[in-house]
Amino acid sequence: MFVAAMMCAPTHADTVALRSSARVVVLDAVTLGDVADLDGSYAEQFGSLSIEVNTRGSVDLAAVRSALDAADVNWGRISLQGLRCSVKIHRQRAGVDESDADATRTEDDGLDPGGPPTLRLRLARYISRWTDLPLDDLRLAFDDRDAELLGLTEFEYRFELKPISTPGSSRIPIAVRVWRGDEPIRRETVTIDVTRRIPVVILKRDVRRDQQLTADDLDVQTIWTSAGGPEPIATIEDVVGRVAVKRLLVGAILRRTDLDQPIIIRRGDPVDVKCIVGNLMLTHRARAQRDARLGEWVMLRLDGRKKTFRARVQGRGLAVVSIRTLSMQGDDQ
Repeated sequence: MFVAAMMCAPTHADTVALRSSARVVVLDAVTLGDVADLDGSYAEQFGSLSIEVNTRGSVDLAAVRSALDAADVNWGRISLQGLRCSVKIHRQRAGVDESDADATRTEDDGLDPGGPPTLRLRLARYISRWTDLPLDDLRLAFDDRDAELLGLTEFEYRFELKPISTPGSSRIPIAVRVWRGDEPIRRETVTIDVTRRIPVVILKRDVRRDQQLTADDLDVQTIWTSAGGPEPIATIEDVVGRVAVKRLLVGAILRRTDLDQPIIIRRGDPVDVKCIVGNLMLTHRARAQRDARLGEWVMLRLDGRKKTFRARVQGRGLAVVSIRTLSMQGDDQ
């Protein structure tokens, strides 16, 4: 019965699902997070991976697979979905919008929440909600050429806002539609440079690749940062016990892409497998066919059997798989 259950074991994994289309504001390259929905903590680690856009202005599944191969992805932990993503790119040089090279930008030294209900204040509140940060922890710089637009007030107009980026970006373009009564009278794109004050975990000493981090290696500081990319880690508790995926130097701000769970099952290790079938729990001893971390799906083989199956690692020497339906047909009955 246990063997039959294993033959029905699911093959769930984190997913990378290509969107059908994406509008992307980039400094240097389009990333996987720009063109795909990443479901699962392992998949999210590849959000900043550069992806090639072909001459037809799209990203296809082959390009995603190639980039992930080059990043040494564990294909046992990720599945791909979708065919291609049509990409509309608005490029920037670092810190400069190419279509706005001569523009100057003015930073607000703290917007007055009790001031007139201008578009500028509406945008600030919108970004505050979007980033889940209070206005005091945000510095926003606007293009001086948008001053007249930003000064419009809700006494006379209504504003419809739609972001064209992600909350973690350092430069956020927002499509603004201005309404007077029930008539749309204007449509513009306002680009805002965003600096955030956030807590970050910083290394107190150099660490080597695959080194497991302890609280003594870490410090928490609150800094102003405009850097985009993967979100910095905010608490020491989210770091302790994880291992570095590469060599990291003292003073480095830690991001989730810098860390992974430690390997707790090695290839060849005996593993107790608990198979949940309805109200039953079946237990058997199997042997790991590859290394695995907590929460990963590990390939296993029962002694004396040729076929392998997968179960999710729940601890050292322990894996669990849940079977919704169980067929008792076949040679493995």
